[in-house]
Amino acid sequence: LESFKQLKHEFPDIIEDCQGTGLLLSIKIKEPLKVVDDLIEYKIRTAGLGIIHGSNNSIRFTPHFAITSDEIHIIYNVLKKVFSEISSSKEIS
Repeated sequence: LESFKQLKHEFPDIIEDCQGTGLLLSIKIKEPLKVVDDLIEYKIRTAGLGIIHGSNNSIRFTPHFAITSDEIHIIYNVLKKVFSEISSSKEIS
């Protein structure tokens, strides 16, 4: 969850909130962005992460129980890359 909170700090124009317990985590995307319609889910999946959308503006993560700290760093880096691309491409109103 701390890594997601760091992303929220780095991308306040994209991420509204981060929440979760244990390994069940979610990132709430700021409106008017939509996880599916604005291809955020697609971009994250194409970058290699398995995620699900929880609604129009929520990305959910359900990693395996044996996730390593290296894998958490990979998730963080992939999300940072995708959010950077979204932010720099001016897809944000």
